[in-house]
Amino acid sequence: MLSRKFLSSLQALHNAYTVIEKENIDLKNPQLSNDLSYSAQKISSVVRQIDPRIKLLRKHFSEVEERHNSPENEESLLQIRTLLSKLEREKTNPSECKKIIDAIAEHTSELKTSQTTTTINAPLNNIPLEIRSEISADIEELQRTFNAKCYRSCVILCGRILEVALHRKYYEETNHDILEKSPGIGLGTLLAKMREKEIFFDPGLMNQIHLINMTRIFCVHKKQEAFSPSKAQAQAIIIYTMDVLRRLFE
Repeated sequence: MLSRKFLSSLQALHNAYTVIEKENIDLKNPQLSNDLSYSAQKISSVVRQIDPRIKLLRKHFSEVEERHNSPENEESLLQIRTLLSKLEREKTNPSECKKIIDAIAEHTSELKTSQTTTTINAPLNNIPLEIRSEISADIEELQRTFNAKCYRSCVILCGRILEVALHRKYYEETNHDILEKSPGIGLGTLLAKMREKEIFFDPGLMNQIHLINMTRIFCVHKKQEAFSPSKAQAQAIIIYTMDVLRRLFE
């Protein structure tokens, strides 16, 4: 798999811009809230992290260049380098930056590597014993699914992994198994409850869950456009999911 750090940084930056766009924050003249609530402070933190995240992305790209420095990758690397410069110029335009990040992801997926399969770096040692075998089995299946190029299935499996992990984290912090009273609770509702209790909050996680939910069926009485993630999108979602796992139980 391509540089884990680069793809994780790319996804995190995309998620940050999604939050900023949703909150209608003008990055040219950001009026950060004086609200001391947990969620308001987190959103303010997202805004302040834009510049550091772009610098970090640059740093991780240098690792990608070293790893994929070959004639066949020359054009893709040049395109990514150009897009990173454009990202810095357009950093106050969330909508444009999200398009640039998507383009970077697409060019990243075009990079050739000598490896024919991928290995997912999962933080299994951090995961509680009660769910470790289940998470491990899902990750093994996720790896086989990715290598088989079944990217929609990869996203669905990431949703299942997050579901198990978030339910476990909620139980550890509240000593309450929410599945007993609400067995059909959705990921979005669960995350909202965790946010209320200040258990774990990553502003970009809701966007990640939105992408996962796009692969699920909500109704059959009207036409819906299927979400078909690219290889780069699937890679980014997988890496971001592993990063959430690590931070949940570190």
